[in-house]
Amino acid sequence: MTNTQDYWKELQNSVEGHVSTIKLDQKINPRLHDIFWIKDIHDREGLKISYADLENEILLPHFSQIEVINSTKTNALFLMLNDRTVKGAFTALCENIASSLQLFTKDKHLCATKLILAKWSKLLSVSKNMLSTEAQRGLIGELTFLSSLLKQEKLQHQAIQSWTGIEGTNQDFSFGNIFVEVKTKHNESYPHVTISSEYQLSTNSSEALYLAVYSLAKDPSSGKTLNQFVDKVRNEIPDPLEQLYFDNKLAEYGFSNDDKYTIKWSIIGRALYEVKENFPRLTPSHISKSISKVSYSINTEDLKDYKALFTDLYTELGK
Repeated sequence: MTNTQDYWKELQNSVEGHVSTIKLDQKINPRLHDIFWIKDIHDREGLKISYADLENEILLPHFSQIEVINSTKTNALFLMLNDRTVKGAFTALCENIASSLQLFTKDKHLCATKLILAKWSKLLSVSKNMLSTEAQRGLIGELTFLSSLLKQEKLQHQAIQSWTGIEGTNQDFSFGNIFVEVKTKHNESYPHVTISSEYQLSTNSSEALYLAVYSLAKDPSSGKTLNQFVDKVRNEIPDPLEQLYFDNKLAEYGFSNDDKYTIKWSIIGRALYEVKENFPRLTPSHISKSISKVSYSINTEDLKDYKALFTDLYTELGK
């Protein structure tokens, strides 16, 4: 990083076992929360965050170059830099935490910081490559369905938590025993969607499954980039803590706000199908146990008998 501010240069070296501290100033900490730049007895630079969360025995992410210490006796979280070659990234992490905590009262500081650390841990551990065009399309489809949930008053509180596909579930969205798989296709005239496993459209008798299909087209003049789709959804999330959960899920997907995508997309159509008896699909019960990792295409023009309404789905989910 270039032009990184050194917030620790004014701190004196710690002496007699005491940690040298200075509170973050109002420029970076306008609400003057109890957040401090620190130097420990080993001259390590760090950040101290005081919190008042009732639940303070929590599992925190691990970093190879940063030590994360949770002092439950003093209700303080310490981030200590072990490797000064990554000081620029560490400074950016500290700035991100300080900025984000302005949105929270002290009783949410530990939980919020944990989510921020988790996001950074995921971003630092994934490939530095930007998302492919196909992956962008898939994420935009999921963001579009997520946005539609956030517009439903009864579903706002569960929208982010229901986005579970990135966590390894078979479908993209889970609502108890109701599931939604989201697919995108190139445009309205292209009828096929790809199902990427034999489990994606598999359910048992007590579960309901829907297939939401969005038609996307590249639209250089009036479309939106992936970054703009992300910003739009983030702005629709009313709870700052839920926004952090949202950013964590994006990090799992491999998306970073630092990546600037240039392809512009428009949503030009959508359809919803109920996956029920006789729906054309391949599931474990339809194929030999010797067959696995199945991928196949479905022609949506043949799904007219399974069409459903988004409004009816929202009503069912809101019960």
